[in-house]
Amino acid sequence: MEGGQLEGATGWVPANRDLCNAKVKGAILSGFDMECVNLSSADLEDVKLCGADLEDADFQGTVLCGANLQGARRGRAATVDVVQASSLRIGAPVVFALTQARALCIDSVTLRNQCGNGHGYSHCPKRMEIYTATGPWTSVVVLTSAPKKQQTFTAAPGAPLLTGFVQVVVHDTNGLTAQITSMSLQGTAWGPAA
Repeated sequence: MEGGQLEGATGWVPANRDLCNAKVKGAILSGFDMECVNLSSADLEDVKLCGADLEDADFQGTVLCGANLQGARRGRAATVDVVQASSLRIGAPVVFALTQARALCIDSVTLRNQCGNGHGYSHCPKRMEIYTATGPWTSVVVLTSAPKKQQTFTAAPGAPLLTGFVQVVVHDTNGLTAQITSMSLQGTAWGPAA
């Protein structure tokens, strides 16, 4: 059913609520009742699930690159911790696996910066960017801020879904290095809980 157009099929659900190993790349499943559907190992690349009910759907091993889950209902609130201070240097991308969820619609990013030692806030990131792997790296959010110990940035509505691997790049700081003690992503997640 690759590239299938199922939009408008009101009340459609797969037979036996099972799409295990299905290849529905590019399908439009917006607004469908996908509650408790087995999506394990399914290829949902570029699938539109906007507004779908995904409560208790099984996303184990599901491919979600480029999928659109904006407005999908009944995911779980999640906070995903991603990097430590020693990992981030200007212009040196850090890549990590999104292991705590198969997909995350990001709402905000929180940074806690290391301050002190007479340097004040001179090593806080001034501009950094978060990417997700949807084929080529795709920018999800660019963070620009004044320096302070804890910073929370709100992602723009409709930001691309985070799936699989996430890349963080510090473009500029207020000093020579980025000294971030913790970074977390907050949003709505689907898939395995940590």
